[in-house]
Amino acid sequence: MKMRTTLSDGIITTPGQWRRGFIAGAALLMAVWAQSPASFAGNGVKLSLTPASGGGKPVLHLQGQPSQVYEIQASTDLKNWIVIATNQTSGSGALTFADPQAGQFRQRFYRAVARNNLIGLGSAGFRPDRILVKPKAGLTLSTPNVSPGVSVLNVFPALGNLHVIKVPAGMTASTLIYKYQTSGLVQYAEHDYYVQALNDPNDPQYLNGDLWDLKNTGQNGYTPGADISASAAWDVITSASNIIVAVPDTGVRYTHQDLAANMWVNPADGSHGTNTVAANTDPNDDYGHGSHVSGTIGAVGNNGLGIVGICWKVQIMALKFIDSTGNGTISDAITCLDYARMHGAKVINASWGSTSFTSQSLHDAIASLRDADIVFVAAAGNSSADNDTTPLYPASYRDLDNVIAVAATDPNDQLAGYSDYGSNTVDLAAPGSSIFSCWNGSDSDYQEDNGTSMACAHVTGAVALLRAYYPGENYKQIIQRILGGTDKLPNLAGKTITGGRLNLAKALGATPPPVVTANFTANPSSGKAPLTVQFTDQSSGPVTAWNWNFGDGSANSPAQNPSHVYNSAGSFTATLTVSGSSGQTGSVSHTITTSRRKRAH
Repeated sequence: MKMRTTLSDGIITTPGQWRRGFIAGAALLMAVWAQSPASFAGNGVKLSLTPASGGGKPVLHLQGQPSQVYEIQASTDLKNWIVIATNQTSGSGALTFADPQAGQFRQRFYRAVARNNLIGLGSAGFRPDRILVKPKAGLTLSTPNVSPGVSVLNVFPALGNLHVIKVPAGMTASTLIYKYQTSGLVQYAEHDYYVQALNDPNDPQYLNGDLWDLKNTGQNGYTPGADISASAAWDVITSASNIIVAVPDTGVRYTHQDLAANMWVNPADGSHGTNTVAANTDPNDDYGHGSHVSGTIGAVGNNGLGIVGICWKVQIMALKFIDSTGNGTISDAITCLDYARMHGAKVINASWGSTSFTSQSLHDAIASLRDADIVFVAAAGNSSADNDTTPLYPASYRDLDNVIAVAATDPNDQLAGYSDYGSNTVDLAAPGSSIFSCWNGSDSDYQEDNGTSMACAHVTGAVALLRAYYPGENYKQIIQRILGGTDKLPNLAGKTITGGRLNLAKALGATPPPVVTANFTANPSSGKAPLTVQFTDQSSGPVTAWNWNFGDGSANSPAQNPSHVYNSAGSFTATLTVSGSSGQTGSVSHTITTSRRKRAH
C-alpha cells in the first residue's frame, strides 16, 4: 500500500505511523512521542522531543522564557489532558523532562503551558495525595482491587458516586489515575487540581461616591452612567431575604458590621456554612476575598454603616474551600457545591478558576446544580486572554446553560485591561475595577479591589434580586433576563456574547427573550476512520447563529448543517452552541466514535 500524508484540521496524519502536529494557542504546543525526533515552536516557546532509545524514556526539551514556570501536560486523545509535571526553566529558559509513563501508552501527546501562579502548589498544580474517580453506572468501585493502600476520603451520591481517593504512599497520583483508567471500572479518573481566587440608601460610602459601580455620576473624573443602574432598580426591589446565595471562596467574616445580619444560618447546627480547609463548620475568612465579594452581593443596606450591597437583605452562605494563600482544590470546591445544593442555595458565586484543567468532576457537580435549578455565576479570569482559545474553568463550561461567565469593566465603561473576554464564551461584563467592599481585617474593615471576581459578584447579586422578584421563574428565565437587560457598549462588541454590561434596572424590567434550545443529529455517529459525519441542526427557538466544535482539535464551523471528516480513531465530543438575536444561547453535545480501518495485507 502506498503511504500518503494528509493535513487534517491542523494535525498531520500519516496512516500506520505515529502522528505529530502543532496547534497554536497561548504557549500551547503539542507533539506525539515518535520514533524520530520532533520539534515544534510558537508563542515564544519551542518544544522538541528526543525518542526513546536503549530501553529509556522519550525526553522533552523546552526552550522558553527564563525562570518561567511551565506545566507539562499529556493526553492520549487530544481531549483529556493531565498535568504530569510543573517545572521552572533555567536562567537561559531551558527545561528538560523525561516521561516515565510514556511506554504505557500506544500514543502520547504533550503540550507546555506557561503558568505564573503555580509555585508552591505541589509538584504539578494538583494535590499529589488525592484524585477524583467516577465509577461506571451500576458498578461498585472496589478500591483495594485497583491498588493496595488506596482509601476513600469522600463520596458524592448525587454525582454518580464520584469518589475522592487518597493516593497511597510510594505511588504518584498520575500512576493511580492510570490504574483506574485501565481497570474497566470507571467513567473517568483525574487529578484534584488547584484553583485560584480571581480577585440610595444612607450608607456612607454610597453617599460619598465610593461605590461608582452602583451609581456613577462622574465622580473622580469617571464616566457618568457607567454603572449597573442600582438606584433605579432599588425603586422596584431591594430585598432578597428569602434567597440563599452560596459563596464558595475564602470564607466570610460573618461578624462584619455590614454582613452579620445577612448571613445564612444552618438550622441544624447554627453555623453559617462549612470549611473544607479545616474540616469544620467555621467558614471564617482568613484571606479577604470572600468577604469582599460577599459585600458586593449583600452588604446590609440602609443601616447607616459602611457600604451597601446589591441586595440590601439576603442570606449569604459561607463555604470556605480556598486557603489563606488564595488556593483551593477541585475536590473541596465540589464538597462546597454539594453542600449548597443540599441546603437550598438558588445562586452560587464562583469568583475563582484556572486554565490548568478541564475537570469532568467539577463539570458534573455544576450540572447537578443545574438540575436543582441553581444559577452558577463564574468569573471569566484576569489574564487579558481570549477564553474562546484559552478556556478558563469553571466559566468556560459552555455546554452547561446554568453558567454565566462574567468579564470586568472599569469606571469609564471600558473592558478592564486585565479582564478575559470571549465572543463565544463570556456572556456579559460588569463593574470590576476599583470596587470598594468589605474586608476581613476587622468588623469594620473595607478595602478596594479589582478583578473579574468583583464583576462576578455584581451579577450574582443581580440574579439573587431577580429570583426574589420573579419567584416563579426557573434558572433559564432568570439568566435570560440578565442577558437581555444589558447596556450595549461598543468596546464589548465581539468581546462578550451579549456585547453588554450588566444593567440591573433593565434586567428587572426586561421581558426575557424566547429561549433557544440546541439539538442536532449526527449521521453516522460511529464507524471506521476516516469517517464523514453529516451534522443536522434540530434546534428550536429564534436561532440566528451556529457554532460547531467537532471535538477533534479542528476549527469550529458556523454552518447550520456542516459535514466533517474524522481522520483518526477515537471518541470525540461534538458540541453545537446556538445563539439568539438577544444573546441567548444553548448548547448540546453528542459523542462520535471512530475506530481504525484494518490494513489490507
